[in-house]
Amino acid sequence: RNQAITNLNIAITTELYVEATIDNQDGSCNNSPVFSNDPVINVCEGDPFSFNNGVTDADGDSLVFDLITPRNFVSGSFPSPIGYVGAFNPYYPVATAPANTFSFDRNTGQMEFTPSGIQRSVVTTRVTEYRNGRVIGTTMRDVLMVVQSCTNSKPTFTPSLLSGAGTSLNGNTVSVCAGSPLELQIQVDDPDVGEVVSIASNLAEAIPAANISTSGSNPVLINVQWSPTVADLGNYIFTVRAADNSCPFKGESSIAFNIQVQTSTVL
Repeated sequence: RNQAITNLNIAITTELYVEATIDNQDGSCNNSPVFSNDPVINVCEGDPFSFNNGVTDADGDSLVFDLITPRNFVSGSFPSPIGYVGAFNPYYPVATAPANTFSFDRNTGQMEFTPSGIQRSVVTTRVTEYRNGRVIGTTMRDVLMVVQSCTNSKPTFTPSLLSGAGTSLNGNTVSVCAGSPLELQIQVDDPDVGEVVSIASNLAEAIPAANISTSGSNPVLINVQWSPTVADLGNYIFTVRAADNSCPFKGESSIAFNIQVQTSTVL
């Protein structure tokens, strides 16, 4: 592992270890979740930051996200947890201002924080797959957060619904009735006037029947359209990543949206 890591007790012999597990005793096939966003992230000190691994599952299995302790592997023995430095722990892996304000959403894997101080911190996520209420697999991933002294504001996201009856928006969660059209608009703004913002999304993998289009360069308007049917009942997570063209430090941020297709959105 990188000897410059600041949140773990790293020795010269400390190695990178990740694993995936599968339970196929019932004879069913299974695809592991796929991560679409880069595992090395550059962040400016003191700049509010949002990150998502951009996970999709080709089988539509239910996914639950957890932060766990990174592992070390020594040949001839089992993998072992790596000790944290000071007050760091799986759910507080990055020094923040104020302290202990690292936010993590277990439903989407979304991370929100404002880094404090120059650091190189490892954040380890485990994704657990459920099918019919049963655990059928897990996947680990390490991400390195590189916090530097720089001055570049990150793009921000403002979602809104353009569709009417049968849909609702609560934070980043969209509820839609099966059979109702959904139209979600996401405005992406970069506070640094003159910078051009580019967009990437895993919507095509997460919801193949949905359409996405963009217009503008700063701000950027993203339009997501989908008409789910009764066969689509369930939860669908997709992510959007925005990056500006600043040099030498490019500003990036990502966000996850959870679309819940239900028989009724009114209790």
